[in-house]
Amino acid sequence: SCSRWLKPIVLTLLATGMRRSELVNLDWQDIDDGARIARINKTKAGKPQIVPLPPWLRRGKRTNGPVFTHGGRRLKVGGKLRDDWEAAKKKAMLPDIRMHDLRHTFCTAIGSLTDARTLQILARHSSIKTTERYWHPVSGAAQKAVNVWVAQLGHKKGPGTKA
Repeated sequence: SCSRWLKPIVLTLLATGMRRSELVNLDWQDIDDGARIARINKTKAGKPQIVPLPPWLRRGKRTNGPVFTHGGRRLKVGGKLRDDWEAAKKKAMLPDIRMHDLRHTFCTAIGSLTDARTLQILARHSSIKTTERYWHPVSGAAQKAVNVWVAQLGHKKGPGTKA
């Protein structure tokens, strides 16, 4: 359960895999509505990167200033953002979840829909090894992958089936 202003932040983190610091430093001029991307200028890697955006995050007529604010001010990594996150996770009875875990959730969800290299690009990891630490395949995704593979093999009968 999130406060009204925290919910779009949580949804954006889940939908983009952005780091909290990238989100709080995102400005409206970094968003390209036509291409549906954001240019992240302050990244962990120290070089600008591109992030595909969810359809609800639109620049519209806004031209400058921070995308995510509270009380008209740019958010900080700590402070109100941290305090409301702590309150929301307590209310949801998820005491051990960290905001960074939303990045892992993004990687697991996207990883079930695409290949590891595409996931690496979307997560903006320089190494596939890092991507593998973030990607936590679930049994449903693994079964789906096996089903697709078996269908591609074209063999329909297995042991114990009548010929």
